[in-house]
Amino acid sequence: MKILFIGMSSDFSLSHLKALYEAYPISAIVEATPRNQKVSHSKKFWQKGSVLKSFADQHQIAYCLAEKLSSPEMEAYIRAVACDLICVA
Repeated sequence: MKILFIGMSSDFSLSHLKALYEAYPISAIVEATPRNQKVSHSKKFWQKGSVLKSFADQHQIAYCLAEKLSSPEMEAYIRAVACDLICVA
């Protein structure tokens, strides 16, 4: 089963990701930025300080930083992952 995890850089999301990872393989992680923040302005912080990015790097899981989850680019990315399940936390 291919699982896509979507969350924000927070302890809440990370705890759910870890619990899910212990039981199932995670195919990809998509990190959503806060609604009032653009990726271009926060990309350095999110990629260096993100707990989800760190987890993805440690476990060699595909990672994507999303400015807007409803964008055509994100829809294409999610389709490309070809997941069976999407978990949002």
